[in-house]
Amino acid sequence: MLKDYITKYTFGILLFFTLTQAAWSQPASGIPLLLIDTYGSSIKDDPKIKAWLKVIDNGPGKLNNITDEATGYSGFIGIEVRGQSSQMFPKKSYGFETRDSTGNDLDAGLLGMPEDSDWILYAPYSDKSLIRNALTYYLGRRMDYEWQPRFRFCELYINGSYTGVYMLVERIKRGEARVNINKLKPEESSGNDLTGGYIVKVDKINGLSDNEYFHTYPSDPADSPGNNEFT
Repeated sequence: MLKDYITKYTFGILLFFTLTQAAWSQPASGIPLLLIDTYGSSIKDDPKIKAWLKVIDNGPGKLNNITDEATGYSGFIGIEVRGQSSQMFPKKSYGFETRDSTGNDLDAGLLGMPEDSDWILYAPYSDKSLIRNALTYYLGRRMDYEWQPRFRFCELYINGSYTGVYMLVERIKRGEARVNINKLKPEESSGNDLTGGYIVKVDKINGLSDNEYFHTYPSDPADSPGNNEFT
């Protein structure tokens, strides 16, 4: 009887490790997968580096495996590390733009969100619940604010290495599918012609600890030299 028990116990252990090894060799997830290949380069704070993004999302109730074919976007991106103090975390956040083969911006709809070229991969490293920002966006939408960033949870792989659960989020910017405010023309900068729309944010400037208000649309040359865009 003891011999039979040991045999069954040993078989159970072997079966467990066999199944576990199979899961490791073909990891599956109930949320979308984003696979990024940087062609051997390290992702830096600035500038963006060229990379390839493959999106796998087989739909509700279906598992996603890294060996599956791309179900959405599969193409070039430019990617960089995002954030200030959060760059010290072992789990980095990233900003990226979808690009064509020549390196120009390419609008693309990712995980069911409207087409655009600017996206954020937010790493909720300091939020162990992983849902703090998601809950904020959700409640903002339920409170009938005109626009809140859309998002999807996903799992991220970079150069074949698993980096964890992320939020793919729309970058806040002016646009019909984003913050739909009037476009400000370059000549409309003073007097009665000072019209159009504005986006203002509170953030740290130049690494300082004090928060300040400054506008991101149109961008201020003092805050972002050479980037005074009216797009």
